[in-house]
Amino acid sequence: MNLEFILDDQPQRIQSEGLETLMDLLRDRLQIDAVPDCCGEGDCGACVLMIDGELAMACLVPAVQIHRRVITTAAGLVAADPKLAATVQALSESLDCSVCLPGFVAAAVAGAQSCQGRFDSDTFRRSLAGQLCPCGEAQSICRTLKMALSPKAEGQS
Repeated sequence: MNLEFILDDQPQRIQSEGLETLMDLLRDRLQIDAVPDCCGEGDCGACVLMIDGELAMACLVPAVQIHRRVITTAAGLVAADPKLAATVQALSESLDCSVCLPGFVAAAVAGAQSCQGRFDSDTFRRSLAGQLCPCGEAQSICRTLKMALSPKAEGQS
C-alpha cells in the first residue's frame, strides 16, 4: 500500500511493506531516530508520539493506519517551541541516557494541551502516567516538563 502522511510538518510518501509497525517505518525505512525503539510492546512509553493530535505508541501502530494522517514526534514538537527545545536540551544533557525523553515530551505536550488553556496539574500528571524511565529520573523529568509547559512559566496566570 502506498502511504501518504505528514511527519513533523513534512509530507511523506512511502510504500508500506506488509505488517510493519509505525516504529519500523520511522526507524528502519525513514531513518527517524527521534522515536526510540525500546520495549516493542507498548509497556515503556518511550516511543509515544502524536497521530492527529492523539497520543499513540509507535511500536503498536500498524503502519497502514497512518495513511493521510498527521504524525508528530517529540522532535517535531521541540522544533515548534524554542522554550521546550531549551528545556529538552538541558534535560538530555543532565540525564544518564535520555532514551525515555521523547515519549515524556510527547505525553507532556499532550497533557498540557488537554488542559485547554487552564493548566491542571492532575490532568498533566495523568498524561505522564504511562511513561517509564529506566534510570529512575521520571519525577525530575515530569517536574521539569511541567514547569516548562505551564502557562505560569510563560508569565500567564
